[in-house]
Parts: sequence; C-alpha cells; structure tokens
Amino acid sequence: MSIGKLHLDTKRLERNMFLCPKSYLMRLLPFLILLVATVSCNKKMIQLATLSPINPEVEKLNDEYVFDNDTVRITYRFWSHHGKFEFGIENKLKVPIYVDWKKSNLIFNGKPKVYWVDETVTNSTSVTSGVTVRGAYGVGYGAARTSGEAVSRPEERITFLPPSSKIVRNEYAIEDKSYYAMDLNSEKEMVPDEWKKKGKLTAVYTQKFKHYESNFTNFLTISDSENFENEWFVRHEFYVSQIQEVDMNHFRGKGTNAQGQRIWPKKLKSNTKYFLYVPKGYDFEKRKKRGQTEYVAPGTVFGMP
Repeated sequence: MSIGKLHLDTKRLERNMFLCPKSYLMRLLPFLILLVATVSCNKKMIQLATLSPINPEVEKLNDEYVFDNDTVRITYRFWSHHGKFEFGIENKLKVPIYVDWKKSNLIFNGKPKVYWVDETVTNSTSVTSGVTVRGAYGVGYGAARTSGEAVSRPEERITFLPPSSKIVRNEYAIEDKSYYAMDLNSEKEMVPDEWKKKGKLTAVYTQKFKHYESNFTNFLTISDSENFENEWFVRHEFYVSQIQEVDMNHFRGKGTNAQGQRIWPKKLKSNTKYFLYVPKGYDFEKRKKRGQTEYVAPGTVFGMP
C-alpha cells in the first residue's frame, strides 16, 4: 500500500467516525464494559471485627476496654492487622503485687496459650502464622510470621510490680485467617462514603453474632505476696460480636496527616476492633456470587476468582 493511499484511508476513517459516532461507539461498547468490569474486580476490601466483653465489670472507656477496682486497673487494646491481644496491668495499691505467668493463660476458644514456659524456643527455618507466641514481651501480632528468626521467651516467671506502676503485654495474634467467610445473608447498608464527595454512597456488609462462637479469655494469677500465699484470679472474656466488610478507600478515609498518610475515620478505627485485608477475589460479592459459605485459603483451586 502506498503512503498516499494509507493517508487517504486514514482521512476516510476519521471522517466516518465524525459522521457516524454512534456506530463506532457501539463497536467499542464491549471493550468499555470489559474495562469497567476489570476495574471493579480490583476493588480492595477490608473486614473490621469487633470484640465485646462478656464480663459486665469490663467496660468501654476512652476507646478501650477497662477493668478497674481498688487493687488493679487492666486495659485492653486489639487494634492491629489480624488483631493483637494487648493488655496493661496497673498496680493501684501502696504495696507491690506479683503476677505468676506460669499460672496465667490466654485461652482461645477453650485452648490455653501459655504466657511463660521454662525453656528457650528457637525458630530457625520455620514459618508460623496466626495465633502464636513470639516471646512473652515481644510483638507477635500482625501477620505473625517469622522466618530464620530466633525467639527466646524471657526467664522471668513472676513479675514484681511496684506501687503505682504498670506493665503491658502483647504477644498473641487474635486471628490467623486472612478473612472471615461471612454469612451470605449478611445485612447490606449503603452509607456515605468517607473517601468520595458528599452524596456518594458505599456498601457496608455486617454480620452480628448473638452467641459466643469465637471467644478469648485472659486468665491471670495475682498476689500481694511473693510466695503467693494469698493469691487471687482475674478472668476476662471477650467474643467477636460483629464483622463488617467495607471498601478500602472508605476505611482509610480522605484526610491525611502531616506526612501525607491517609487517616482512618475515627468512627471506623477503635482499640475494641481489629482488621483483616481481604485477598483479591475473596470479597463479599465474589464469595456470594459463587455461593462460598466456608473459609477457603487463598491460592487453593476452589474459590479462585
């Protein structure tokens, strides 16, 4: 084909598009639909899980759960990816108190997890995930993954807590799964989008639990004498009372801090909650479309988008 003919054909194509734009748009429509579908498939979702206390003496105060009496003040915070079971113990007496970690446990759905063992544990080439111990004063939440890392539990079995002092423990992840397989009949509510302009709505899927299907118990042994002649016990129970799945942009919000990082809306972020990033292809709408009612680990054959 000569250069002159090619130029002539190009001009003819431009003239036809100008004269008959509708026909060309109709030809492009399937490609536009595919493009929109591809963009919508890339929507990132996040799940917010709310923990509620079973014990009436544990109350919500200043965005955290608090147990307070004449002897101790115990505070709980869970906000983290996969959840962290963090609690602080404050001695309110004018004399020291002691905590025996060997006789204390964090109980997940009836299975106790120790706070102290008389040994040193080393993870050399393993990868662990989920509800795992990472050293009695270390950080083990988030993805809770270790590889080639030596982890040693402290030698201290009994903690001496002076008057008007406080210690904080945080070593367990609450949830090892990457998402919750929510009930496909979960409530859908359209709420104002925290990311878009006013008037724009976004979907929030909510599943509430009336029963204690997933519960966590913090059991502590405390004494005001080093030999534990006079000891007493603290038992605080929590359960997952609600799960919400929302768009990532709605979760992050539109505001930014001084460093340019987006700020979570205050009404979504709370120390009484924790969050899970939903893997691509496992959001609520995809799970509902394929009728998925049970948890399927990402990467397996079943449940892939």
